[in-house]
Amino acid sequence: MKLVWLIVTGALYLGPGVGSALGQAVDTDSLRRAQRAEIERYRAQAAAAAAVFLDRTRAPAERLAAVREISGFVEPQQVDGCVAVALSQAEPIAVRVRALQLVGHRVDADTSVAQRVFVVATDTTAPAELRSEAVTQLALASFALPQSFLRPLRAAARDPDIRIRRSALRALAGHGDPPTLDMLAAGLSSPTEALLPPSEAVQLLGLKDPAPFYPLLHRLMLQPPDSATRLVAIQLLGGYGPSRGSIAMLLHDSKEAPAVRQAALGALAAGDPRGLPQQVLPVVADEGAPLDLRLHAIKAVEVARTSRDPKVFARAPDEFDRLMERLAERSPSLAVREAARTYLSRTRSAR
Repeated sequence: MKLVWLIVTGALYLGPGVGSALGQAVDTDSLRRAQRAEIERYRAQAAAAAAVFLDRTRAPAERLAAVREISGFVEPQQVDGCVAVALSQAEPIAVRVRALQLVGHRVDADTSVAQRVFVVATDTTAPAELRSEAVTQLALASFALPQSFLRPLRAAARDPDIRIRRSALRALAGHGDPPTLDMLAAGLSSPTEALLPPSEAVQLLGLKDPAPFYPLLHRLMLQPPDSATRLVAIQLLGGYGPSRGSIAMLLHDSKEAPAVRQAALGALAAGDPRGLPQQVLPVVADEGAPLDLRLHAIKAVEVARTSRDPKVFARAPDEFDRLMERLAERSPSLAVREAARTYLSRTRSAR
């Protein structure tokens, strides 16, 4: 089927004469026939795999091997059979987990399947590996399901198993679920209440809108529990005015780790594009600063100015422009000279 689509795509771009000739050879009907043939091949493959996988007299290894190349079952009988396998306590755990994976794509389209997966996710007596997979499938489908299906995810967010908590919390944070965000924030303020490692919790607070948590993130940047948490907090604080001075200091500090300085640059570029040229000036001018940091800073200013300022060429040159002119001529680094010249060609002279 991919080959057929490549032929059609080629017909669209090879010109009217060639396109017309190809159009005669590859018409709509032949494309449809090819698609139907592909679908029928997969159906036959899935049916053969289902016959083995759903046969409880077969060895677990044989059943799992049969569905190795199957992404999912779509026929109602096969889907129902897989759900029954997932719910059966008599089945091996590995087989039950694979059964959930094979019907996961139906969770967001079929509420009856979702409800049965819901049963597995909320069964606290079920093995953690099985519940983790059920929560994962509900989480993946959560944006297409009614709000009532967030309830098992909220329950799973406090599960003793961190794998289950992680899947649930990621989905709920993606929804911007207020109770979940409050729980994550509480865990950052009081480690005994933490549901995830602090760096993961900070990352989830920033999925939708970190603004309500800026004061907390600012404190974590200044007094972090670990380096990973500090790094994520820096990345999220570019939009918070009171943090920018501290972030700029991190960018300028040659004693800071390269990852910290890069995170500071990214935060300032995202949160304060107008002030960025002045903030990066000392770093770009420093021939002893890390080369990749200088190049990223030049590019960040170039992008900020060309994407946000419709009158970029009409600006009076500023200190950053004058620095670029000097570096374009005299920087010992060839890469910096080229970056400066590219910046000038895109911001100071007509294209």
